[in-house]
Amino acid sequence: MEQNNIKTLQLLYAGLLADSVAIFEKYGILEKIKLQKSIENKLAAPARVNQFGLKHPEDVFNLFNDLLGFTKWKIKRASQGCIFSTEVCKLKSISSTINSAKPCDLCCIDPLTALCESLADPYKLEVYQTMWEDIECIFYLHQNFENQNKTKTI
Repeated sequence: MEQNNIKTLQLLYAGLLADSVAIFEKYGILEKIKLQKSIENKLAAPARVNQFGLKHPEDVFNLFNDLLGFTKWKIKRASQGCIFSTEVCKLKSISSTINSAKPCDLCCIDPLTALCESLADPYKLEVYQTMWEDIECIFYLHQNFENQNKTKTI
């Protein structure tokens, strides 16, 4: 019974986020809120990394899996980092259904990026694609912070 309650709460939370993004867009404040939340995420990330005992990118993505339940990330090691991918996202499904704006940056990419960059051994998250534009989300994490604008190849 408890597992069902958690899944219900996760689904309700995804719906609330999708609805919030739709409202932010309707009133023309989505970009301002995304910027503010990005700043807040970067400021809060070091404390969250410590609070949850996060050591590796896998820990960050597993935390999102366990807490939010939007998706189940698949992890694959690459030569210079790791690739996280998924083909299912409850938040994207709900957002599409209610004709909301893209929730990815505000609800997923920015928080994940801040946490990964705040690990003791930091990682840079680069978005290869999201389900908003394609059939799956693919994120590449690496430790090369010097070449920020490189062409992504996976």
